[in-house]
Amino acid sequence: MSTEKAVGLVIRVVDFSETSCIVTIFTREFGKVAGLAKGARRLKGPFDSALDLLSQVRLVFLRKSSDALDQTALYAAALFNKL
Repeated sequence: MSTEKAVGLVIRVVDFSETSCIVTIFTREFGKVAGLAKGARRLKGPFDSALDLLSQVRLVFLRKSSDALDQTALYAAALFNKL
């Protein structure tokens, strides 16, 4: 299990459960990364507006692999450039 860091662009968000989403993010270093963002749908959740479509995010994720499945846990924060 290794921790990876990257900057990426949110290209897809799909509801998974009452509080979680499956998020697909495109990064330069790792290509297309999909993972489960736990608590993303809560009103006062940890992601706020970071997971809006086409938003640029700073991403920290953990790759966990088992026999048939690659799991990715996401931690994202929105990047706001100076205007």
